[in-house]
Amino acid sequence: MTLTIPATERLRANDAVERLAKAAHHVVDHAAARAEALGEKRDAWVRSVGQPIRNRPLSSVMIAVVAGLVIGRLLR
Repeated sequence: MTLTIPATERLRANDAVERLAKAAHHVVDHAAARAEALGEKRDAWVRSVGQPIRNRPLSSVMIAVVAGLVIGRLLR
C-alpha cells in the first residue's frame, strides 16, 4: 500500500520547514552575537584585573597567601 501526499500539503509542509529553519538560524545568530559580546567583556575584565597584579606581583602573592591562610583557618 502506497500513501501519497497531495501537492498542496507538501507545499505547506515545505513552507513550515523553511519558516522553522529561518527562525532557528535567527536564534543561532543571536546566540553567537551574545557569546561574542560576552567574550569581549570577559577579555576586558581579565585585562583590568591582570594589570594591578602585573604592577605589584609581590603584593598580589602576599594577598593570595593571606587569603588562603584565612580561608583555611575558617574551614577547620
